[in-house]
Amino acid sequence: MSAFLKYSLSRRKGLKADNPDMNNTDISRLLGEMWRNAHKDEKRPYVEEELQESEYFFSNIYIQIALLFKHPSQTKLSLITRSYVQERKY
Repeated sequence: MSAFLKYSLSRRKGLKADNPDMNNTDISRLLGEMWRNAHKDEKRPYVEEELQESEYFFSNIYIQIALLFKHPSQTKLSLITRSYVQERKY
């Protein structure tokens, strides 16, 4: 799950409680604006959690594919996950 979606899930109920007259579309717009304006320190826990999940996901996918072809390679596994994590910068 993306960092923004995690952020949205953690904030949506509070926004809805504070603004009961707002519809879902307006709350989503507000969440997007809050995310865009959030400081890096506020985003950091969500981004780190996303990176951990994606590294776990991609490493497990590679292992499953490697086992399918009976050619697992830890070197390729670490290169794939490391390059993916480095590309995802916020």
